[in-house]
Amino acid sequence: MVEIRIGETSRSFNDYRESWIHNQIKRRRKDGINPCVKVRINEGSVNLSLITSNCPGSRASSSNFDKQMREIIALWNKHIKGEDYTSGQIIAFLKQLHRYL
Repeated sequence: MVEIRIGETSRSFNDYRESWIHNQIKRRRKDGINPCVKVRINEGSVNLSLITSNCPGSRASSSNFDKQMREIIALWNKHIKGEDYTSGQIIAFLKQLHRYL
């Protein structure tokens, strides 16, 4: 299972639409909020929660993760850098995620 959460709204990986991601981020930023985006992955041996840097929560070292999880984290870090992420970067990550699951 993969879940995408933007603010308090979530969709499953199979049910999200690109327009939903664009609209959620755009609407919140228009209201002066830089939304917290979380992608929770629980597939096979992969159990990860990836969050944008503006989300509350702790950061974990990737040294505790296996190769598959480190590759997914690297993909996330490739696309999502700091608080200035775009909806397009989130979508690009999601489009490539299936290669690692």
